[in-house]
Amino acid sequence: MALPLFAQAASQPAAKPAVASTAEPLVVLKTSHPMFGPMLADGLGITDPLPDLANDGHYAFTMDAERRFAVVLGKGDVPVIEVQARPGALMEAFAEPIEGGRAYVQTALSVVLQQLGLTGKEAVLWTRAVWDFPRQVSVVTIQVTGDIEDPRLGGLDVALDLVPLEGSPFARFLTALAPCAAGVPVLPGRSLLDAQVSLAPASLLALCEPLLEASAALAFQTPELRQQAAKLQREALGHYDGGMALGIGGEPLAGRLLAGLLDGAAYGKFVASEAYRALMSQQKLANRNQELQIAFGAEQHRGLAFDRAVVRGEDEDEPLVGGLATSLMGAAGKYLVGALGGGGNLTKNTTALADAALDDRVKRAPLAEGVLLRMALDLPGLLPHLEKFGLEVPPEAADEMPGELVLTLGKAKGALRLALHIQ
Repeated sequence: MALPLFAQAASQPAAKPAVASTAEPLVVLKTSHPMFGPMLADGLGITDPLPDLANDGHYAFTMDAERRFAVVLGKGDVPVIEVQARPGALMEAFAEPIEGGRAYVQTALSVVLQQLGLTGKEAVLWTRAVWDFPRQVSVVTIQVTGDIEDPRLGGLDVALDLVPLEGSPFARFLTALAPCAAGVPVLPGRSLLDAQVSLAPASLLALCEPLLEASAALAFQTPELRQQAAKLQREALGHYDGGMALGIGGEPLAGRLLAGLLDGAAYGKFVASEAYRALMSQQKLANRNQELQIAFGAEQHRGLAFDRAVVRGEDEDEPLVGGLATSLMGAAGKYLVGALGGGGNLTKNTTALADAALDDRVKRAPLAEGVLLRMALDLPGLLPHLEKFGLEVPPEAADEMPGELVLTLGKAKGALRLALHIQ
C-alpha cells in the first residue's frame, strides 16, 4: 500500500537525529508580552522571580537535552510568542515516555482506520508512518503576532513552519509542491466558507497518489473493486489542471464548485464511460446507515449531461450534512462544475456555473505567493448554522466574535507553512 510522500515506509528505519548537547537548546520560547512571561515560568516550574521586562526586551525560555528549563532576558523586539523546537531531538530526549504511550496510541489509531475500511496491515503501516513523521522535521517554528487580547481590533496571526530534514521523504514531498500556473477559478460573491486550491497537475497527482488506495478502501468492499477504483481515480486526477474553488453559504445552505480541467471534452467522455459508471454504482459509504444513490445524466443543459448524487439516511426527511447531501456535477468547457444542496435551486446553481464556463466568463487569479490552499470562514455567518445543529449560541456571540478566519497552507522559506489570520 502506498503511503504519503512524507511518510517513512514501515520497513525502513526512520532517520534519528543525534541528541543535542546541553549547549544547544531543544526548545526556545520567546515572548515580549509581560503577562505571558510569569505564566510560562509558573507552568514550567521556574520558581525564581523573573526580572523586569525592558521596553525593547523579551523573555527567552529554553529547554536542553537534559529536559532542564531556564529563562533569560533578551534584547530586541520579538512577536507576542515565538517558539522554535527540534522534533527529532525531542523524541530522543523524551524517548522513554513516548515509547510508553506508543503502543496505546498506535492501537487506537489503527482501530479507527480499520473501521473506516483499511485492512489491518494497511492501518499498521499508516500509524507507524504518522508516528515516525516528526523525525523528518528539522525545525518547527511557531509565531504569534497581532492583538492576542482582542483580534477584532488589530488582527491576530499564527504561523506554523515545518522545516524538513535534508534528504527526508518530507523534504522530497515539499519540493514536489508547486502552484497551478493558471491560478484558481474565482467564484462570484462571498460565501460563508470559501476555499481555493492551487497545485500544478504534477503536484496534485503526487499529493493524491498515495491516498488513492486508502480512499478506495472507504467506499469499496473488495480488493478487486479497490484496485479498480484507485486506477480510475488516478486517471481522473490526470484530467485536472490543479486550480479549484469551492464556496458554501446562503439559505438554504448551498455549495458551488469549479475545478479546472486540462481537456473538458476528454473528462466528459471519461465520466460517461461504462467502466466509470459501473464502478461508481458499487460504492458503499463508511456509515452503513447511509446510502449513496447516483443518477447518471440526470440533468441536461446545452447538450451536456450532469450526474446527480444523493446521500440518504434512515430518516429520509432529515437533511444530511446541513442539506448538502445532494449534488449535481458535470464537465462544462474547461471546468468541472457542480452544486450541492440549495433546496430547489440545485439545478439553477449548476447551470449558472455551466453557462459561465461555456461562455468563457470564469476568471482566474493566483493565490498569494507560496500559498497552495486558502480557506476563509465568515465567523458571524456561521452562528445561525450552529443553532440548526442543536448548538446553543449566546445572543451576544455575534458582537464579540471576530469577522473572519483565514487559513492558508503553502511553502515559505524552505518550510511547509500553515498560517491562521483572525480579524
